[in-house]
Amino acid sequence: MDVIIPDWGIKLLQRKYKLLEPFDERYLGPNGYDLRLGSQVTILEPIEEPVRVTRKELKQRSRVIDISTTGFELKPKQFALFSTLEYIRVPRFLVAIVWNRSSLARLGIRVRGDAGFIDSGFEGVIALEVYNDSENTYIFHTGDKIAQVVFHLTLPCLTPYKGVYKGQKSWEIMSRGV
Repeated sequence: MDVIIPDWGIKLLQRKYKLLEPFDERYLGPNGYDLRLGSQVTILEPIEEPVRVTRKELKQRSRVIDISTTGFELKPKQFALFSTLEYIRVPRFLVAIVWNRSSLARLGIRVRGDAGFIDSGFEGVIALEVYNDSENTYIFHTGDKIAQVVFHLTLPCLTPYKGVYKGQKSWEIMSRGV
């Protein structure tokens, strides 16, 4: 049986485990929490020839943009990695799933892709895969609601997440993994 943690449960867990920092009750929904856009966006520079997917290649092709004062224009058919404003902690007895906001989906903005599952034991800033599937350019600013995280109860794991993204900060999105 899947148990989704409701608003009152998130508030209780927030007090004890600091699930989300910063935490603001205005972004708490009945069954999740609205994640906001952090101050940095990472884009991959386009290249003409095929490239091998390695950490070195991705790092060379990536460009981090500080959007804290200017915002970010997501152009049609453009892909970018957005960092969350919130630092997330997932205790050993929870997992979390990041979902697209329906208001963005209706505009043709896909948030999350296939990397929306957050393991028990993870903590850090979430890298959101964002793709503009529309013909319109949209402007995003730091603090905009960008996705929703839903916490699910699970049996406590023996080995919590210890991967390369644990403890990541927004500027480290492309420097780890692969």
